[in-house]
Amino acid sequence: MLGLWTGQVRVDGTPATRVLIDGNARCLLLRHRDRDLRLRVEGTGPAGSFTMRVSDVERGAPLPITTETLGGGAFRKELRLSRQQLGDTSWIALAFDRPGVVIESLELLEDRRPARLVVVGLDGLTWRILDPLLAAGKLPHFQKLIAGGVAGTLLSEKPMLSPVVWTTIASGRRHGDHGIHDFFDSEGHLVNSSQVKTRRIWEIAGQHAKATVGVVGWFVSWPVEPVPGFMLSDRATEWKPNDHERPLSFHPAFLQAPSEAIVDERRARYLAEVRRFTPLPQVGDWRARLDTRLLRVYLRDSSFVEASLRFQAAFQPDLLLLYLRGSDNVQHSFWFQRAPGESLTPVSEEERRLFGGVIDGYYAWLDESLGRLRAAAPDATFMIVSDHGFRSLVREKDGVKRSVAYHEKEGVYIANGPGLKRGVRGEDISVLDLVPLWLHRLGMPAAADMPGRVPVALLADGPQEGPRIASYGGRDAAAVSRTTEADAAIVEQLKALGYVE
Repeated sequence: MLGLWTGQVRVDGTPATRVLIDGNARCLLLRHRDRDLRLRVEGTGPAGSFTMRVSDVERGAPLPITTETLGGGAFRKELRLSRQQLGDTSWIALAFDRPGVVIESLELLEDRRPARLVVVGLDGLTWRILDPLLAAGKLPHFQKLIAGGVAGTLLSEKPMLSPVVWTTIASGRRHGDHGIHDFFDSEGHLVNSSQVKTRRIWEIAGQHAKATVGVVGWFVSWPVEPVPGFMLSDRATEWKPNDHERPLSFHPAFLQAPSEAIVDERRARYLAEVRRFTPLPQVGDWRARLDTRLLRVYLRDSSFVEASLRFQAAFQPDLLLLYLRGSDNVQHSFWFQRAPGESLTPVSEEERRLFGGVIDGYYAWLDESLGRLRAAAPDATFMIVSDHGFRSLVREKDGVKRSVAYHEKEGVYIANGPGLKRGVRGEDISVLDLVPLWLHRLGMPAAADMPGRVPVALLADGPQEGPRIASYGGRDAAAVSRTTEADAAIVEQLKALGYVE
């Protein structure tokens, strides 16, 4: 069933195959702005008449185009709204004003572009873990994506810090251009999206290609931006209940309630689910350690996976970008429990028993999630990227050597879908090459101020890169340093992972 239903409604089936209206209700739809909107609605109505109205969600006013009065019993109505009638609006609502309506079918009549590009960012994903697990047959969905696509090493840029590199990945520009240099800004506050100086892929695609976009959890996406689609910020699961800044994590605003309902659903289940990673000690320092290094990030990641699946099914954006943090967190925290031979200091048997399987278990959960995400967009170009790789190394401070698990330049890319090579290990590419590649897949030119290239060796037909435009410009928003009630918890996690002394 197309769209997101809100108000007094019940759904029958998962996903919804019938919608039962108990009172005022509406279905929220994301439209492609370069097309007419043609819908077919079928169902049964209550005795007497009821109305079905199309309105503009973003402008908060009815569009002067359609209010249909329908009689009781079975009905089938086709609506056609032209581009001229709809203008540049992205979000519309189909509303019903009486209880007793049953919607059996709501579908688009014209050919519609499928979700054309899905990008899943997995922080710190490394071939050092992937390769042995693939060889052991433990990651079937990763294996299927690699076998049917092209995979290789993705080279990072310094400084290899997540907010910096993920902004580079999304903008195709180095940190000197995009303005994010660390976890913290010059005033010592956590960086935020208003401080990004360059346009990122969702802005470029939405403004210049008339594409619809979905962004879920991407680093440095708070506060959210008014994109032609939906955005859940990287802090969308971090808020305290009464924080007045909380709504700035959701665009459009009506997605706050369904997004938080997903987090509540996950919160009721995640403690039981993490037993697949560890026996989950209930008391003492172990439990406190798990809270900042595993439990919170699994709640966050699993909430964002569910939100991506539900909103992609409801809205079918042309471009979907999802970021998950857990692979980085568990590698920082449990590398030596998995590989005690790489540690200068002994790893106890209890630590190995409790935490030795966390990393492999998390990769297995990511594998299952990728299978679900791929199945939801089978015709799209599907790409997995990491901001850096991971390894153990020895550091010396004040004459004392210690083992640490930290970032290395060699990360991961896996690309699968139309127009890409199949079953090959591809050449090394840079994080700066990703936006030019994604723009190419969206039928757009890269810009001359992007230092990366379109890695044509990954493409099945091997076309040459076309001419570039000069620039997609900078951002108009004023950079503002700001704090929120969620900052303390975020900084606590950064300290636990060794990012902050």
